[in-house]
Amino acid sequence: MLAGALQHGNCTVQYTSSVFSSAELADMVHRCGLTRMAQFPTYIATHLRATRCDPKLRAILQGLDEILVSGLSMSDMD
Repeated sequence: MLAGALQHGNCTVQYTSSVFSSAELADMVHRCGLTRMAQFPTYIATHLRATRCDPKLRAILQGLDEILVSGLSMSDMD
């Protein structure tokens, strides 16, 4: 992520809290042009579970260039 940021230039999108809603994630993608995100598994799991019922959110996550998940391992359920 850092190498791409240095090469292409980017901005950082600050969310309102560490546990932000899927609606806020969609807004960050559409309004702010978010293309890459880094999240702890605990937080991204909420959005992954929501994609099972929300095809629009699924399309938004599939459209991201990169999702970096670090800090813990992902649960098998997610």
